[in-house]
Amino acid sequence: MPTPSFCEVAERYIAGASADLWCSKFEKSLLHTRLLTHAYLVIGHVPVGEIDTTMIVKVLEPIWTSKPTAAPHLRWHIEKISILRR
Repeated sequence: MPTPSFCEVAERYIAGASADLWCSKFEKSLLHTRLLTHAYLVIGHVPVGEIDTTMIVKVLEPIWTSKPTAAPHLRWHIEKISILRR
């Protein structure tokens, strides 16, 4: 069975997020927008098991200083999404 792409796993993560206490509708929408805008362009097509630190840095580097609140949140979610593949 092929490893799912980051995008596929992320969409499952978002779909399940509404059941979690940490995620309001607003947060779910914001996360989806951040993934679409920043992560999917760089790693969306990559099998989630092949994502490495260099790729994550490519996602985060452009927004780390311009969006200092968004970047750490996005990094946290990328890590959580990557763990889901296991």
